[in-house]
Amino acid sequence: YLNMVDEIVLEGLKALVLTAIGTLVERAQHYERGTSIPALIQVDLELQGTAVVFSPPLTSSVASQSIPEAVQMWLSHYMDLAKLVRRVTHDTESCYAAISGDPEIKNNFAKITAH
Repeated sequence: YLNMVDEIVLEGLKALVLTAIGTLVERAQHYERGTSIPALIQVDLELQGTAVVFSPPLTSSVASQSIPEAVQMWLSHYMDLAKLVRRVTHDTESCYAAISGDPEIKNNFAKITAH
């Protein structure tokens, strides 16, 4: 019975993470197809003298957080949810280890970080 409960909790966490990641994957696919999607992040463009400045920045070469860094932080926070739950029957493998090692989750992370 405890093994079954443990697996239900683990599958629920996996579904939660996949749903969150899936939203980002779906948005990236819409973008690649050229279809219109509502804005996820607002980026302001400013002309400062002869320079064009984006806020938030589009690259990580500046002090403030860039868009790729923000997306990476979101992905990290999705995975951090699994750190909050202890497994019932496995003392050696945490929920985080099980979720972060899952091939489906790894594949979806790769889809997001490739953009």
